[in-house]
Amino acid sequence: MSSPDLSIVIAAQGSPEETSSCTQSLKNQTDIRPDQIEIIVEGNESIQAEGSESSQVVGSKSTQLQPTLQGRSLPLLHGTGMCKARGKLIAVTEAHCTFPTTWASAAINSHASHCASAIGGGVLPGPQLNGVNFSLFLCDYIQFLPPLDADASGDLPGNNIVFKRECLPDNSTLSTNGFWKTFYCHDLESKGHQLRIDPALSVFYNRKLTFAEICARRYHHGRCFGGMRAENSSFAKRAILFTAGFALPILLLLKLLSRASTKTDGLKLVFMHLGWIWLFLMIWAYGEWIGNILGSGKSCAQL
Repeated sequence: MSSPDLSIVIAAQGSPEETSSCTQSLKNQTDIRPDQIEIIVEGNESIQAEGSESSQVVGSKSTQLQPTLQGRSLPLLHGTGMCKARGKLIAVTEAHCTFPTTWASAAINSHASHCASAIGGGVLPGPQLNGVNFSLFLCDYIQFLPPLDADASGDLPGNNIVFKRECLPDNSTLSTNGFWKTFYCHDLESKGHQLRIDPALSVFYNRKLTFAEICARRYHHGRCFGGMRAENSSFAKRAILFTAGFALPILLLLKLLSRASTKTDGLKLVFMHLGWIWLFLMIWAYGEWIGNILGSGKSCAQL
């Protein structure tokens, strides 16, 4: 069997309906042949129950469905799915995203036109986001709103990124340690690989979390990031991180405002949701500060 041009690895941590919407949007892709893409869903046992086999063909696109294992984090779901991918290009996303019908062809064409090892795109808010989830979206993805220029970029969205297969870690590393997008992209750049943003690859973000779920994820994500970064840092650098932690909420807000200033109505959106945004930045900063001091603890497994 020949390899598809593109494998899409979906980490599914939400409802079966959410995962179904994501996969259906990928099955509806146009301007490509059925054998050009492969869809791999990793993580939702409710979806697995729909078929008697762990791999089935739904419509014209090949979809592999994998059962959930308790305690599997987003990076581990992505890493496990990437080990199964057969495509020349491998995309990673999350089940709360949906895709325009031209996304897959745009991803294939963009990689064919550029030597970049990784290409990401825009992230747009879905129409059903409530105020608290829209605020979370702004915290994480405001830099990927339009206008978005096609250009080299060191910042790519973790739910909309496509890699050339040859630049990825080996399967043993992915299956054991998972796939940590932020750290891996930094490593690629340090080795001279180009990362690129292409607005033609935009996706829709439809995540719906409760307030308690958002707070927990922000804390654990911040602590995991802080702990992993501090792990290989010298004592002097960790001391600097500890001291800078007191100013981190302000630094994060200034960074977000700088990004918002380049977007259509970006500053207006931030100030409209500033209460929630400030709270979520504070929670992240506290988690990152704890991670800098005490390490990641069990937070990375909670993502």
